[in-house]
Amino acid sequence: MFKKAKIATALSLAILMLAALFSVSAFNPSTAPGTLANPRQAGITKELRTPAGTYIPAAMAFNFTVTPLALNGIPVGDATFPTGITIPALGNQPAGSNAVRLTGAAGITPTTAGGIDTRIFDTGNLLAGITWPTTGIFEWTVVEETNVAPHTPVQNDPGLWEVVTYSPTQYTLRVHIAEDADTGTRFVRFAYAVRTVDVDGDPIDPEDQDKYDPTPGEGGARQMRFINQYTRDNRNSTDPTVGPLDFTKTVTGSTGSTTREFAFSATLYLGEEFAIAPATVPGPFVANRIAADGTTVLGTVTFTNNNAATFNLRHGERLVFNSAPVGTQFTVTETAVFGYTTSIIVNSQAGTGTTTINPGLTTGALSDHMVREATAGISRAAFTNDNDTPPPTGLILNNLPFIGLILIALGGFASFIVVSARKRKNYNNY
Repeated sequence: MFKKAKIATALSLAILMLAALFSVSAFNPSTAPGTLANPRQAGITKELRTPAGTYIPAAMAFNFTVTPLALNGIPVGDATFPTGITIPALGNQPAGSNAVRLTGAAGITPTTAGGIDTRIFDTGNLLAGITWPTTGIFEWTVVEETNVAPHTPVQNDPGLWEVVTYSPTQYTLRVHIAEDADTGTRFVRFAYAVRTVDVDGDPIDPEDQDKYDPTPGEGGARQMRFINQYTRDNRNSTDPTVGPLDFTKTVTGSTGSTTREFAFSATLYLGEEFAIAPATVPGPFVANRIAADGTTVLGTVTFTNNNAATFNLRHGERLVFNSAPVGTQFTVTETAVFGYTTSIIVNSQAGTGTTTINPGLTTGALSDHMVREATAGISRAAFTNDNDTPPPTGLILNNLPFIGLILIALGGFASFIVVSARKRKNYNNY
């Protein structure tokens, strides 16, 4: 009997130890527990992605709603919720609300890869300075607000077009409050976030929900992170002759043809995660072929994202894109024509980002050039074809008048000799 009692006691202790281990791991198995001197932290992290080179408005801000959810598993408003206990508000901006506002993206130097700028920043510790009303597990839901303007458009330009794609991700933030045995002061022992809605806006089954470390800071993939995209350009929907990107043709040289059509191929690329218009995938990019008079539209050319399209230009003509977001990569190639030497100038406006290729037929790789901000001027690939080929006879056409005079003089001299010879012959016959 005594042996059985010892076995039962040992089994009970083992179960208690496992339960204790489970209760600890349920809060955050990947981080050490906080202490009174070094409590755990929690903050909201923002990952902002833009096409490379995109200007970030100084006033850009992101807003989050942090709503009290439960204490020790008892929902707020439930009849059994502890009397006299209020779950602390996180954020309090604006005053009196459970809101968190995040700014500062404009001051962050991005990391750039694959034509995409990425900025990562956070709110700092939202749990600092709180007087906790009791020990236990506090819960909040954290969602990003998507129905507010994040900023005032830069330059207040009505032609400026921009799109912010907000994150549909949602989290439940759980914070375990413990009490120091010596002082009775409460502190954050564990903090972790559970993702309940994924990056596509789909609810996640409870058994598939993962825990994330919400500790503020720029590293790691386990943070309570919301991913946003921002795209902008200087779209002008009313004037087909004006846009942020164009390709131009100029013909020079005494034998260059101003009526001949020269053939081109071009490709435009904007990362698939960025939209050219709200709720659409990138593209199509539509361009207008503008005549040499600068106003007549001769036709349109449609480019799908990352696919080549062909077009023709004559002397003085342009291919104008009314919409091409900042960061759109482009490459243009002209078909070689015998007798013509081609030179190219890319993005020459404002003296920045200029590339001259002479001679050459292509602007280079797709990643070599991209649409810039309006402050840097229109992004442009300017092709010049020069033809000064001499005529195949070897005669210089500019000298023809002088050659004519010489021939006339020689003809006159020959006629004089013939007439003189006849007079001499007639004289000898007498």
